Amino acid sequence: MSTISTLHDRYVEFNLLDSSREACAVCSLDMMCDADKWQAALGTALRELRAVAHFGITEDEMKRYVQSLRADAEQLAAQGDTVASGDQV
Repeated sequence: MSTISTLHDRYVEFNLLDSSREACAVCSLDMMCDADKWQAALGTALRELRAVAHFGITEDEMKRYVQSLRADAEQLAAQGDTVASGDQV
């Protein structure tokens, strides 16, 4: 699962990789920004994470999350047998 958004002029992507075979889930937050703005980008991302932890997410944010999960599932289903099952995990 991957969610892409922008925080001001910065690119942010949240990834959730769930592996039933490995019995674990891994989350990552990937950010891209101008090299000289990395501290501001990191500060913005941390503020957003703290806000989510404190206030939760809105109904619209949940809808976008669900849409993203569905899109990923539909993409995997459309690929059918062209992707090895180990790559889908």
